[in-house]
Amino acid sequence: MYLAFLLLAFSALAAGQSFDVAVVRPHDPSAPALASTQGAGRFSATLTLRYMIQEAYNVAPYQLSGGPPWLDGELWDVIAKADGFTGEIPIESLRPMLKQLINDRFELVLLPEKKDLPYFALVVAKTGVKVTPNTGDPFDFHREPGPAFSFTKVSMAAFATWLEPWVQAGRRIVDRTGLRGDYDFLLRWTPDFLRATPPATSEETPASTGPAGASIFTALQEQLGLRLESQKGALESFVVANVVRPKEN
Repeated sequence: MYLAFLLLAFSALAAGQSFDVAVVRPHDPSAPALASTQGAGRFSATLTLRYMIQEAYNVAPYQLSGGPPWLDGELWDVIAKADGFTGEIPIESLRPMLKQLINDRFELVLLPEKKDLPYFALVVAKTGVKVTPNTGDPFDFHREPGPAFSFTKVSMAAFATWLEPWVQAGRRIVDRTGLRGDYDFLLRWTPDFLRATPPATSEETPASTGPAGASIFTALQEQLGLRLESQKGALESFVVANVVRPKEN
C-alpha cells in the first residue's frame, strides 16, 4: 500500500523542514507506478494528493473533507531528496517536508476544524508496561520470522501511528500512554487474514489465541503491556479550501 513504508520509520526530528530537491509530476497512466521506496534521504512514490495530505497532516480519511474530484482520481509521481540522512527519513521528519512540498506545489490551503469522532487510545494495560526504555541505541526497525516486528528507539506517539493500518479499523490511534522518551520492543502477532479464528472487533473482545496465533489486540496487551481503548472525542480535522494542479517542474 502506498506510503505504508513511511509508518515503519521513527526517530528524532531533523533540522530541515523541506526537501532539498523535489519533482512532482502527473503520473503517466501507461507507465508503472513508482515503487514506494526510501533510502539515503531519498523518497519516491506514486500517490493521489488526498493520500499525500492524509500522510503529511497525519489524519485519517474521515478527518479530511472537501476538494475537487481529482484529489482522489489523479495520481502524481513524487521524487524527492533530503540531505543529511544516511537511511530512511524518519516519519517525524518526513511529514513536515511532505507538508511543505504539497503546500507549495499544489497551493494547498486547509481550514482546521474539530470533529467529535471515534478513535482508539493507546493506553497502558492494568498489568503494567513491558517495553524497555532505549539506552542509546540508534533507531532501527526490521521484520523477523513469525511475523514479528522489532523496534529500537521508538516513541509511543510514533508507534501509535504505525499501528493504524495493522489494526484495520478505519480509526486514528492516539497515544494516551503518558510514556515519554523512546523504547525498544518486539511485537509478534498473526494478522486477521491468516487467523483460523474470527478477527477481533474491539479491544474488549479480542480474538482468542490458539494455533492461529495472537491477534494484534491480544499481542499488544500480553507482550507490551499496552491496549487499545475505544473512545470518542474532538479530533483535529481539515477542510480543503484551495488547491490547484502544480505547474511543470
